[in-house]
Amino acid sequence: MSIDLSESRARSRTQYSVLSTGGDVALQERVLDRLPPNNSEAEQSVLGSLLIDREAIVRVRPSLNPEDFYRGGHREIYAAIVDLYDKREPADLTTLPDELHRRACRVLRGDRQARGDAPPLD
Repeated sequence: MSIDLSESRARSRTQYSVLSTGGDVALQERVLDRLPPNNSEAEQSVLGSLLIDREAIVRVRPSLNPEDFYRGGHREIYAAIVDLYDKREPADLTTLPDELHRRACRVLRGDRQARGDAPPLD
C-alpha cells in the first residue's frame, strides 16, 4: 500500500480550513499561513515504529521526508534514522542517540568555524 502524503496533507489543510473558517476563503488562507494542521502524537508514533520495527524504514522511506514532520525535533530524528539506514546501520536506542550527537557536533563545529573560533575540519 502506497500513500501519497503530499496529496493527503493538501486535502487535510483544505478540509481543516473550510471547517475552521466557515467557508470564508480569505480567512482560510490566513489560517493556513499561520499554523498548518499537525499531529505531534502521530509523528511520535511514526518515529517509535521506526525504532521498534527495523524494516519499517524500508516501507516509509520512499514516501516520507524529514520536511513532512511539523516539529523540528521530529524532523531531526527522522533525518538521523534515514542517515543510519543509508549507512546500512540499524536505528535503535543505542545508535540513534549517537547519530544525533554526531550531527549536533557537526553543526556546532560548523558554527564555530564560521565565527573563526575553531580549527578547520579535516
